[in-house]
Amino acid sequence: MRTAVHFGPQTEVYEAIFKKAKSIVEFFRPAQIDMHGNTNNSFIGREKSRLRLPGGFGIPDVSAIYPRTLYYCPRHEKRVFVEHVDHVGGLGLNKSEVPESHREIHVVSELGVFKVESEMTRMMVSSIHPGVVLEQIKENTGFEMLVPDAVPRTVPPTDLELELIREKIDPLNIRRLELLAGKERTRALLELLEKELATSR
Repeated sequence: MRTAVHFGPQTEVYEAIFKKAKSIVEFFRPAQIDMHGNTNNSFIGREKSRLRLPGGFGIPDVSAIYPRTLYYCPRHEKRVFVEHVDHVGGLGLNKSEVPESHREIHVVSELGVFKVESEMTRMMVSSIHPGVVLEQIKENTGFEMLVPDAVPRTVPPTDLELELIREKIDPLNIRRLELLAGKERTRALLELLEKELATSR
């Protein structure tokens, strides 16, 4: 802070960010998300059985302000896509919102892409990933998702996009940690540390 040109309170930081809300592209990962797009990253369960989570971080602040909120859920399962979140940390859409708000919530999982928008206020299937069938989505979702008459297939990434991800953006394959848990995740972390140390020598 000694060399900073300027520093101020958190409210000033938020004001600077939110003034550019329309141009910001930011993904969040919720532990739970419901049919209206409400999210939870604080706790699961009640009272003594409660499992404490990392917390909402910036989601409570930006979810009501961003015109387009983006979430990714690498594990599409019923304990993530729930009928009601245990705690509302990120604000979804509901019928009481003014129609002029035009907020949208988009969700990407390993099964498809989904959308909650201000008119329907319910999650809808936007596209299904190649190799996935609609029944897989229904079986792994804890609520009834809206399905349009014609559901397109998700457009796969181009060769150039894959090359950029694998060779430039994430050459150490850190992204795969999102799909791992327990001992498997620990092993992957240790392998990544070894690779990082090797490249820095």
